[in-house]
Amino acid sequence: MTEVGWGWLFGSAIGATSVTGTHGKFLRQDTFGHLYEMDIVMDIRQSFDDVSYYARTAMPHILVHEVGHFIGLGHSDVSCSVMRPSGVGSATLCDVDVAGVVELYFYPEP
Repeated sequence: MTEVGWGWLFGSAIGATSVTGTHGKFLRQDTFGHLYEMDIVMDIRQSFDDVSYYARTAMPHILVHEVGHFIGLGHSDVSCSVMRPSGVGSATLCDVDVAGVVELYFYPEP
């Protein structure tokens, strides 16, 4: 079962993904690219001073970023990428994010 929840994370992490039942470079197994179970943890140390900002901007960004890890994306240094390792931006995928998914799932390594 895949779960999303809150907990204490180490360092400056604001989200983490734990994948079980998978192996391989892109978190896929066999030629069909099956994905298995994933758990996402959101750090409870997040500031709730502006609950509206957290609910509309920060939380969706963190969740999309962590799902990106689950499907096999790494961190990106492109400013528009939801896969940037720091900062909270839009939860909208930019061209580099889409290109990464296309490379992983439409042109997989042999």
